[in-house]
Formats: sequence, C-alpha cells, structure tokens
Amino acid sequence: MRRVHLNTLLLFAASVLMVVICHDRGLYAQAVKPVFEVASVKSNPTTLSEFVQSKGGDRAAVLESIGIRTLPRGRLVAIFVTLRELILRAFDIKAYQLEGGPAWMNTAKFEIDARANRDATEQEIGAMLRALLIDRFALRTHIEVRQMRQFELILARSDGRPGPSLKPTSSECLQKIDERRRNPGPRAPRPTVGSLEEMRVQMRTPECGVESMRLTGPFRTYTMSGMPLSALVARIDSELSAPVINKTGLTGPFDVVLEFESARPNPVTPGPLPDLDFQAVPLGFALQRQLGLKLEEVKAPLDIVITESAQQPTPD
Repeated sequence: MRRVHLNTLLLFAASVLMVVICHDRGLYAQAVKPVFEVASVKSNPTTLSEFVQSKGGDRAAVLESIGIRTLPRGRLVAIFVTLRELILRAFDIKAYQLEGGPAWMNTAKFEIDARANRDATEQEIGAMLRALLIDRFALRTHIEVRQMRQFELILARSDGRPGPSLKPTSSECLQKIDERRRNPGPRAPRPTVGSLEEMRVQMRTPECGVESMRLTGPFRTYTMSGMPLSALVARIDSELSAPVINKTGLTGPFDVVLEFESARPNPVTPGPLPDLDFQAVPLGFALQRQLGLKLEEVKAPLDIVITESAQQPTPD
C-alpha cells in the first residue's frame, strides 16, 4: 500500500510539473511574439510633387527612395507609402490577393521607421509589421481560400528551344555584374540618344544587370539582363494580376527583350506616340513568338486577405 501511495504521489508531482512547464512555455511564447521595440508612424499629406520638392527636387532620386525597405538589426523603413502597400508587405501577398478596406487605404501616404534592435528574418519582420498595423491602424483582416485562375509558364516548342529574344547572359556581362557586387556604387546612366533609330535600338537592347519596363501608350517594352527567369515571371504575374508558376525548367541568368501591347491602362497619359515600330501583339502571343514560352491557365486554391476595417493612425 505504501508503494502504491508513493507512486501516486510521484505521478501527481510529475503532472503538476508538466502543467507548470507548459504554462511557462505559453508565457514564453507570448513574451517572444515578434514586435518592433520602437516604431514611429507618421502621416504624409503632401502630394508627390510637394514631396519631391521637400527632398531637394531630384525627382529620380526621390522616386528611388519611395517604398518599403528592411535594414540590418530588424529595422523597417517605409517612405511615402499607402496602408495597402504596407498590408501587402506584412502578409507577403500580391495586389490581387487583397480586397476590402476603406478608400483612403489606397491613397493616404505614411512614413514608418520601426526597429526591433535585433537580427530578424523577413518572416519575423512581416509578423512584426502585422502587429504594428493592428496596433496603430486598428487593422482587422481575415483570410479566405478561393479557387482562382493561375498560369503555368512552359516551353512552347517540343524541342525545348527558346525564342530569339531569350538568350543566356554573356560571360562579359556576368563579369561586370560580379564586379559591381564587389565594388558597389552608382551606375553610369545610359548615353542619351538623338535619332529615332537610336531610340529604337536602345529600347530593345538589355542593359547589363538591369531590369526595366518602358511604357509608351499601350505598348510595353520589357528588358532584363543577367537575371533568373523568376524576374520575368514576376512581371508576367503583375501584368496578368494572377499567379504565374515557372515550369520551363530553364536555369541560369538570361537576357530578355519582350515587347507587347498591354490590356492594362498606362498610369501616365502619353502624348503623341513616337514611331518606334512596336510589335503590337498581346502578351501571350509575344511570349510565344519572341521568347518561345507559353502560358497555360489552371485553377488552384489561393489565399485572399480581406480587410474588414482600419483607422487612420494617431500621431506619434
């Protein structure tokens, strides 16, 4: 009887210890929930032109500074961005995966400087940004899983040969890119062109190590050099407003020239279009003719973030 009683006491003590350990672990998990140690959130009511002038008037430099960036020691800096852009970054989703929210979410501009003061992964920074938006913008969201159209990018030719405008990057360009990584600095601008023919050639010539999209009315000229095909896939994804999955099997850095007529409106109203002899074909045809690639539409589940409500943040 004494042995049974002793065993019972030992089992009871062990169960109590486990409860205490589990409780402590729960408290510890709450304690280490990713949050920024300090954060400044400010509204920026200026127009883009006013903002450029307030920063010295160098439009190109100011436009390059706008956006959301992560820095060492878990720091996030957002300059002249909307709440919509912040939500996209916080949830690591594309524009077509976000719905709902007040109208000002797409227009009001904000500046954020948030610091964790410790090393943090991109996933942790995303979690910290979500916590910040909940705290400062009273953001409420939920996620719905929907069957959505998606696209698979595949090789168009049965022999696997790419099109004439998809080429492996030259060894000379790869050496230049490697040298830039070892000795970073401002990139020299491309030479100014005068004649229409020179403009045609420059638009259709990829700049080593650079990705660009030129908009001329409804026409798009996309070039990239020394980059993986994932860069092109991201551009197609944006153009179609739908996920694109690379199933080409192509690896290595490439040079690409893709010219097509977009179904999306140009955000800038153009003047008279120069006679640049555009290949006025839809994106799908351009991919097949110029790059030897093809899009196949499929249906698959996709997370959609629904914004239920949000409030303008209180000033710091």
